[in-house]
Amino acid sequence: LDYLRWHHHQVKTSLRKDEVYNANRDVSEMLQSLKRGGHKLAVVCGESTTGLESQLKVSRTLDFFEDAVFGADRRPHGLKNDYTLAAMYKTAAAHEAEDMDETLVVSDSPEAIEDALPVHPCAVVGYVDPYTEWNEQGIRLKEMSEAGANYTAVGGHTVANLPFHLGQRAKTRGFLATMIAGAMRYE
Repeated sequence: LDYLRWHHHQVKTSLRKDEVYNANRDVSEMLQSLKRGGHKLAVVCGESTTGLESQLKVSRTLDFFEDAVFGADRRPHGLKNDYTLAAMYKTAAAHEAEDMDETLVVSDSPEAIEDALPVHPCAVVGYVDPYTEWNEQGIRLKEMSEAGANYTAVGGHTVANLPFHLGQRAKTRGFLATMIAGAMRYE
């Protein structure tokens, strides 16, 4: 038992020194909490799927999404000319066999929030990284709210609790996240 405690301490100490881990800790904890809650996680982005996967791999969050990583190259034939994130949301929801009205969309950009509104998700959440400067957080929250977000949140723990608060509205507990590029930092 003492050995396990010592080993646990060593791992925690090494993780505290790991810059990538520290930079992405909030997002990783949010994704881990949602995954433990039984939510299906997907990530969408307007760039290529392989580029998105490599960014997620560097930020150590790829494993949370399994095979639900959707870049512009994964759009179905009927949406090939639609370059909006709305098309990507529809693609991910169709692939996961989820209704958009039972899906929660989380984004860190006002543009992605505006694109989410026409597909009528259960709720749209504007996410702000907790490590953003205090005065910048208020500005970002206001931008998200003006873009039409149903909820705005600073930090992953707040986002991770939203499906619980939405209760019956999120019946299938589907969860669709846009690429939280501002929150994921890379070396």
